Amino acid sequence: MLNIESRNGWYTAVVKVPKKLQPILGKAKFSQALGTTNPREAQRLAAPFIARWKFEIEKARGGHGIAAKAAQEWRTYFAEQAAAIEGEPEGARREALEAGMDELRSSFVDQLRSLPEAQADTLAGLVDGSRTLTSEYFEAWKSQLDLAPKTIDQMSRDIALLIERFVTLDGITKEGVLLFLSDLERAGKGPATIKRVLCSYRNYWSYLQDSHIVSIEHDPFDLQRLLAGKFKRAAKKKAQRRAFTPADVVRLWSLAVDRGDQQLADLIVLGAYTGARIEELCSLKCDDVSPVSFIVREAKTNAGVREVPIHSALVPLMARLKASTKDGYLLSGLTFNKYGDRSNAIGKRFGRLKESAGFDGTLVFHSLRKTLITLLEQAGIPENFCCDIVGHEKGTIGYGHYSGGASLANKRDAIENVSYPFPDGTVV
Repeated sequence: MLNIESRNGWYTAVVKVPKKLQPILGKAKFSQALGTTNPREAQRLAAPFIARWKFEIEKARGGHGIAAKAAQEWRTYFAEQAAAIEGEPEGARREALEAGMDELRSSFVDQLRSLPEAQADTLAGLVDGSRTLTSEYFEAWKSQLDLAPKTIDQMSRDIALLIERFVTLDGITKEGVLLFLSDLERAGKGPATIKRVLCSYRNYWSYLQDSHIVSIEHDPFDLQRLLAGKFKRAAKKKAQRRAFTPADVVRLWSLAVDRGDQQLADLIVLGAYTGARIEELCSLKCDDVSPVSFIVREAKTNAGVREVPIHSALVPLMARLKASTKDGYLLSGLTFNKYGDRSNAIGKRFGRLKESAGFDGTLVFHSLRKTLITLLEQAGIPENFCCDIVGHEKGTIGYGHYSGGASLANKRDAIENVSYPFPDGTVV
């Protein structure tokens, strides 16, 4: 039996204290001899002790979820005791079970008295069913989401913060949400993050409204008017991502080589001469690479699916990478994360590299794309050629809607205008 041990035939209630909480609670475990050899009697007698001890453990953990955990424990014990009474015919055994229920209620009242009034009200409401846990419909909401796995995971993390902050649904108010968002801001979360979590919260609340769990008349997340000005001001202050200079690119490449990370050095060169996104380069298969170009088959937009010319400076590097592949990918040996992305780990390596070189958050791998576009513009290359090389949408009606795109020959001529001050022969 869970949390009940038999010692020489006599039962004892036991709850172990997590190691990190032992210094706070001053013990490794809670225990209480139950004075019975009857297992059913032991379960009845142990219930109030176990509920109280688990509450003490949750209280020692801190946070906003104490009442929720305690309520779940108490609801289980009351339900089990009620079921036992219901199934027992009139007689001494039933009387004993009813007496046990009285003891359970008494223990529950004692616990309520030990709490601050607001917390006691919440716990009592959760146990008697007049209040609903914010977490109660979380799994049902999550299971009906038809989104990318990565998006679902991010939204679930957002809702977990909401659940931790607001134990019950009736506790979610506009005032409370605004205070919560202010706390997130003070914790260093930026406007983009706050907008994202609000979107997740609205999605969860809409599900609850559609499921008739909460009133359609009440929406504590309808805060656009109150937050619009704030987000607008913050957006103006947000630093825009910049392009690396050609010298910066060579410096990053050289640093990667010096650290023995040839794969990262190769990725930097590929990004600099193609303007391709990191996920496009990391998912590029050798079968899609010819001596003069490569094909991007999967991209964020339709314009991203394209044929990219290979700069003459890349020809030896592409040949080496194709000859040495062990898995059919141009950048061999990269691993997939749980979302099927091969660029995640090497992207983090690039982040650490550029930070060690003193570059700030406005300079990222995507900045190599900006570098190539800048060099093409400075060389006088038409914008539509540039868009076809890097996979950008075209803004004009003529090129954007009716043109089949620049020829590979035109794109190759354009890309040859790009150069970097690499030492001769060193990027091979």
